[in-house]
Amino acid sequence: MTQAIRDGNHVTVAIGVDSSDATNTLPLKVDSATGRLLTNSASGSGDVVGPASATNNAVARFDTTTGKLIQDSAVIVADTTGVISGTEGITLSGTTSGTTAVIATAIAGTTIITLPAATDTLVGKATTDTFTNKTFDANGTGNSLSNIDIADLAVGTDGELITWDSAGLPATVATGTSAQVLTSNGAGTAPTFQSAAGGGDVSKVGTPVNSQVAVWTGDGTIEGATSLTYDGSNLQLTGDIGSTGTRITKGWLADLTVTNAITGAVTGNAGTATALATGRTIGGTSFDGTANIAIGALNITNVGATTSAELAGVMSNETGSGLLVFATSPTLITPILGTPTSGVATNITGLPAASVLAGSLGTGAYVMDSSLQVSTVELGHATDSTISRVSAGILAVEGNNIITANIASSVTVAGVVELATTAEIDTGTDTTRAIPTDQFVASKRNIRWLVFNVVDRLTDCSVLANVGGDFLSPIAGTILQSDTTPFYLYATNTTAGTTGTMVVDIHLNGTTIMTTNKLDFDTTEKTTTTAATPPDLTNTTLAVGDIITIDIDSVHTTAAKGLTVYIGIRE
Repeated sequence: MTQAIRDGNHVTVAIGVDSSDATNTLPLKVDSATGRLLTNSASGSGDVVGPASATNNAVARFDTTTGKLIQDSAVIVADTTGVISGTEGITLSGTTSGTTAVIATAIAGTTIITLPAATDTLVGKATTDTFTNKTFDANGTGNSLSNIDIADLAVGTDGELITWDSAGLPATVATGTSAQVLTSNGAGTAPTFQSAAGGGDVSKVGTPVNSQVAVWTGDGTIEGATSLTYDGSNLQLTGDIGSTGTRITKGWLADLTVTNAITGAVTGNAGTATALATGRTIGGTSFDGTANIAIGALNITNVGATTSAELAGVMSNETGSGLLVFATSPTLITPILGTPTSGVATNITGLPAASVLAGSLGTGAYVMDSSLQVSTVELGHATDSTISRVSAGILAVEGNNIITANIASSVTVAGVVELATTAEIDTGTDTTRAIPTDQFVASKRNIRWLVFNVVDRLTDCSVLANVGGDFLSPIAGTILQSDTTPFYLYATNTTAGTTGTMVVDIHLNGTTIMTTNKLDFDTTEKTTTTAATPPDLTNTTLAVGDIITIDIDSVHTTAAKGLTVYIGIRE
């Protein structure tokens, strides 16, 4: 902008002119505040400001609400046709209220909506409207009509039917009269209602009798059947039914009366039959069907004379062969008796002595009612061994006593010795039982104690590793520990400490054998056996030559005096 300088009644204006020959319009204005004459390099008038650049043919829009700023837009108005583009929807205000939004869906390509040349009304797919003079091509691609009810059809004439003529166009079938039937007239011609063919009276032959059943004759007339009548309740047949071999295959007759004899077989149930025409005998008792007969329990006498071979022929699980055997004095030929549950062998002869001596009859084959007295017992040979009785329950073989009865042994008496259990060995008061090796090893009698006096009785305990030095184990075994028997692994003080807990750890070859639960001295306690938390071991195996060391991990606020550690070992 060029500034004008006012001097009295004169105004000096410095105007800049470019080097071109073009005519430039230089607008001037007076500054109301200073009275100076100012020039403005912008063309036009007013104070509306637009962007540095814009889209050609775009509709200008106000930017914010000042009314002085305009901005670019996406809506384009064509120069010559005035076609508007660049908008996804247009909202139209109603003549009185409300709005209508026209929104294009996101589809590929370009679609065109053409409005009719005449005045008309657009309808929507979700509104209820009435179409006038419109044609629907239901056969067109993708077109269909659905949900057409009877009430939706046009009003027609009562009794008419809908059909299609030879050209495929819809047509109606005229209403017929009562008793007429719909009759096809072939392709190309609509069906029509016609009187049924064959109508009229039926010719009869002769003079039918009331209740006779009518039958057709060969010339299309009917006549009454003299052999078949039906009065509404009973059907009566007189004479034969058809030719020879013909029969009724199905039917149900409540009451059937047959005058003449029935020739041939009759199958089925005779519901009202009371007696057999010819009686029969069952088991010697006459039976004609009029009453039940009583037959006693059947036994072999009802069958008649039967041989052993005949009886065996009807058996299915017999064993052996030959004649039937009864209880009194039977003669058995080479029987296999098996093992009897009882019996008397008084008269048995022919028992093979060799089998008895060889023991082939098995253990316990003989039961004797009295004592067996043997003058001489030969073992192998008469001069090899002698057996004599020493006293009750004791025999002597070649002068050596053998215990044969349950005689308790003692330090002076030979007899049966019972083996002691671990608990009995622990008690240690039994005078008759023997100690087996495994029970002794598991008992308290097999525990050795390693005792370590590591802090003098008058010396305060302090935190120290390897207190008392290394100890080389002279024995091997299992380190014992029990929560219920705490005197296997424990420690003692001569004077108890107070406040806090003293903790003692045991190492084997430089590694602790305990978990975080070690030997604890609770406050004012002189032994770990009363600790709230007993020790837990991670290693209980001790070998000869292992190095045992003792650590004091923590002490009481007022330290305890003296420390002795006890370790029980089962070898």
